[in-house]
Amino acid sequence: MKKILSGLILSSLIAGNVYADPSYRMQVPLEVMGIKGGDSTGDGDGGGGTEPSVPEANPGGWLAYFQSKNYLTELTDFKQWDDYYSEDYAQIDDVGHPDAEMPTGSFGLSQIGELGIEDPYITNVSFLTGVKAAYGLYFYNTAGLVDISGLRSLEKVNELGLIGTGVSNISALSSLRSANSLSFNNSPVVNINPIKNLADVKEIAMDYNKNTFGPLLPLTSPLCQAFIKNDVRITVIDKNKNNMSRGARTAEICESAKEEWIIFLHNFGKHLNEVSIESVAAQNSLDMDFSAGDFGNTVTIQDGDIPSAPYPAILSGSSIWATITSTKLTNVDFLSTAKAFQRVDLSNNALLKNLNGLSNVTEVSMLVLANTPELTDISGLANIARTTSSFMGAGEISVDHLLFTKRPAIGSPFCQGMQSGLVNVQLKRTDGNSTWYEKAVYGSLCY
Repeated sequence: MKKILSGLILSSLIAGNVYADPSYRMQVPLEVMGIKGGDSTGDGDGGGGTEPSVPEANPGGWLAYFQSKNYLTELTDFKQWDDYYSEDYAQIDDVGHPDAEMPTGSFGLSQIGELGIEDPYITNVSFLTGVKAAYGLYFYNTAGLVDISGLRSLEKVNELGLIGTGVSNISALSSLRSANSLSFNNSPVVNINPIKNLADVKEIAMDYNKNTFGPLLPLTSPLCQAFIKNDVRITVIDKNKNNMSRGARTAEICESAKEEWIIFLHNFGKHLNEVSIESVAAQNSLDMDFSAGDFGNTVTIQDGDIPSAPYPAILSGSSIWATITSTKLTNVDFLSTAKAFQRVDLSNNALLKNLNGLSNVTEVSMLVLANTPELTDISGLANIARTTSSFMGAGEISVDHLLFTKRPAIGSPFCQGMQSGLVNVQLKRTDGNSTWYEKAVYGSLCY
């Protein structure tokens, strides 16, 4: 008999529908449960300190136990469950019952199918000692569970749910190398560094509280790199925002004090192989794409998504290629130290109000300003002294209207460049189905 829990349990629990009653957080002596071995001292789950003893294997006792609960009834030997893809499901849910007769020892298996555990009295899982692979392990409503040292050997799991448990330390999962999904919701797990070497994983769900979460993953760790490259999705229940479910941000998962911008460029650029700003600067070219739907971007970027740290000065000399279109940005202040642009497209930004972030740019090959209805201030263009040609053709700044209330001063490099011909500004004109460009005169954009 197999019971499929991946959708029924994990989806509902991740949504926050299952909470363990704190009154069940009680410790029961192991001998009362009939469980020998395990580490119920020290850090609580074998994450350090005294190495737990290894319980003796008791496959016959466990088969009899499960079959008395109407599970694994088709098996004649417990070894028949030693199969990652087993169609048989078993569950432990009555340890606290007066008539509970939990077997002593471990399963004595190296792999199992699906196992569900729902009992507030279970404090450890020493019976899983030696299990290296499991198709599904579902712990829910197990508030007394604090010790998962029995999972020290686990290397592969399709789904692992530690939901509504008392587990805070997941060091026992440091051997895990492959997983489809992991869930730590409603459990006090705040440090996922023990699984930093887990790169083969698709989804991780957990709670997030900015005041207690961490320490963050090393930027170069396999899990952090997989997250940056969108190979793994990490979903958090944000305890700071009314338990809102959302995708985790890179800076919340990976170390970013010095590397906030390289993480940003990983998310919105073509610099996935670079691990430092210095390595990006060495290329003398910065490539960014903020367009929703491009390069794996799934959200429309807005002001709050921009790194709080200033634009790295070391990148100020890098030529910038950027597609910053269809965003919710109101400004481009993050580019305030940039000096040169190759091609920057700022079209279709409905909320963009000014270009002050371009105030240090002195030359540009191509700058596109189109369909930006709130853009009334272009005074930030004042220091652009010339538009340079490139393999794309003659350099230019293109606009689709001249209704700007704040413009560069006539004496600025921009206006002087327009007057001398060093700065080429093209005005887009339309008439019915016809579209053409004509050179704008400096008097229309300068005051």
